[in-house]
Amino acid sequence: MLRAGGRLLLHENHPLTGQCLIEEEGQLKVTQAYGDKTPEYYPFHIKDFVSKERQAVEFSHTMAEILNAIMQAGFIMERMIECNADQARFPLQGMAGLPHDFFVGARK
Repeated sequence: MLRAGGRLLLHENHPLTGQCLIEEEGQLKVTQAYGDKTPEYYPFHIKDFVSKERQAVEFSHTMAEILNAIMQAGFIMERMIECNADQARFPLQGMAGLPHDFFVGARK
């Protein structure tokens, strides 16, 4: 919980390219529809962090849902930046020009 005047910096993969698309052999493949709420389950294990493998789950959210949740939590958004895949540290050729990740700066 942030105090009044506290700052939030959120950095995440963009929902479109982080959840809906993958690159296989230089071609883009749609893995799920944007806005699909089906949870993704996968095994999770980090040596020395958990003693046995556990199941992790991820829930997809649209950009609108993310930004609206920030505002509904009482934050005032000051800036939002989207970075293209070709600006990322590990660019994928097939996703060049598409959003890769985003940053939100907000204050309480």
